[in-house]
Amino acid sequence: MKRNLVMLGVVVVVVIVAFVCWPRLAKKPVDYGSGEFKWIPDRITAAIDRDEQYAKKGQYLLLKQDIEEGWTMSKLDLPENWKVQQIAFVGPDLVLRLDNGRACSVNQSNFGKLIYDILSLGPAIGKPPDADLAAIWDRLAKYAPNQRIHQTPDGAGDP
Repeated sequence: MKRNLVMLGVVVVVVIVAFVCWPRLAKKPVDYGSGEFKWIPDRITAAIDRDEQYAKKGQYLLLKQDIEEGWTMSKLDLPENWKVQQIAFVGPDLVLRLDNGRACSVNQSNFGKLIYDILSLGPAIGKPPDADLAAIWDRLAKYAPNQRIHQTPDGAGDP
């Protein structure tokens, strides 16, 4: 009788733990466009960089964010034929202005999807094709042509 009560108690505890913990353990699908990535423009620095030695990725946008929790560094591949003239924040958008007049923006709502789609293009070593990269950037990060990068008095663009 005592053994049956102990077994019943164990079963009850297991069932309670299962009901309490199961929703927390179930993986929810990631919605990369929902803005769940931390995006704090005041803490983000951006630069165009190259990697020809290790991963042989070529040209990419290097983003660094100074925060304690969340992403702190990210690399977004860029087409080799793109010549970025200016990188500046316009409000929450990081705008890349190209020498041909085109512009793209990265922000909280498209950042995760850009990373996912670019990484989905191919191997960890080597550069994805420029046409494929350009198509992703055009689809997810095209900046409206009537929007302009605001200039500060020293001409450096928005901080």
